[in-house]
Amino acid sequence: MSENRARIDGGFGFRMPWARLAGVGVLLASMSVLAQGGPGGVRPYRLPPNLLQYFKARYVTVNESSAFRLKETPDGPLGDLHLYGAIRPAVNRGGDTPEERARSIALAFIEQEAAILDIPDLAEIREFPFKVRDDGRANISFYRYIGGLRLMYAYISITIDADGAIRSVNASLTPVSSDVYWAVKRETISPERAMKIVEDDLTRRDQKFELTIEEPAKVATWLPPYVVWGVLGARRGTPLWAYSIDAFTGKILGRECTESWDMPPYGPVCD
Repeated sequence: MSENRARIDGGFGFRMPWARLAGVGVLLASMSVLAQGGPGGVRPYRLPPNLLQYFKARYVTVNESSAFRLKETPDGPLGDLHLYGAIRPAVNRGGDTPEERARSIALAFIEQEAAILDIPDLAEIREFPFKVRDDGRANISFYRYIGGLRLMYAYISITIDADGAIRSVNASLTPVSSDVYWAVKRETISPERAMKIVEDDLTRRDQKFELTIEEPAKVATWLPPYVVWGVLGARRGTPLWAYSIDAFTGKILGRECTESWDMPPYGPVCD
C-alpha cells in the first residue's frame, strides 16, 4: 500500500472534505437521539422565544435580515445562526495589534452570548489563523473542540469592520451531551487500523490496484458513536473516497465520492 499522508495543520487544516460528507452526517443523525444531561452549559438547554428580538434588545443595531435556523435540544442548539448588523459587545480588553483588537471583540461577543451559543468554556474553542485586511476588516473563525478532538459541524465565524463593529456572526451549532465528553476519553482503534480498513474496502479480489490512503483525522460528533475516523482513500488514477469509520469498532459508517461529473451522465467518478 502506498501512503500519501496529508498534513494536518495545527488541528485546523483538515484535508478531509467534511462539507462533502453530508450523506455521512445524515447517516449519523438517523442512528440515535441525544441523551439528556451534559457537562457543557445549563441543562436542559433553552432558546429565547424570539432570537431576533433577543439580539435587538441587547445590541439594538441588528438587521431584520438575520436568520436563525436553530432547534432546541436538551443538550444544546442544533442548526445555524446568521446575525447581521453593527454589533458592539462590551470589550474589557484591547490589544496592541489590529489582530489582537479584533480577537478581543470576537471573544467578547462569544463570552456575552455563551448561553445561546452553548459554549461556557472558552478553552473549548480554537481560533483559525487570520489577518486583518488592508481595509481594516477581519474575519475570525473559531472551531469547537471536545477533549482535544474537533467537533464536526461546529464553528463560529465573526466579521469585524475597521471601526470595531461586528458586521456578521455566522455559526453552525451542535448539541454536546455527556456521552460525547465520555466518548472522547475512550480508547479507539489506531490510525493505522483505520487506514487498513479503507485499504481492504478498496481492494478487489480479482484485481490489483495501487492505492493512496491519506492520514486519518479523528473527530468528535454529536451523535453515536461520538468519535469517528475520517479517512481519504483512492485507487490510482481515481478521485478520493471520503470514509467515516466508527473509531471504536472499525465499522464503516459511510463513504462518499469527493468528485462528481458536472455534465451528463451526472454522478460520482471515484470508481
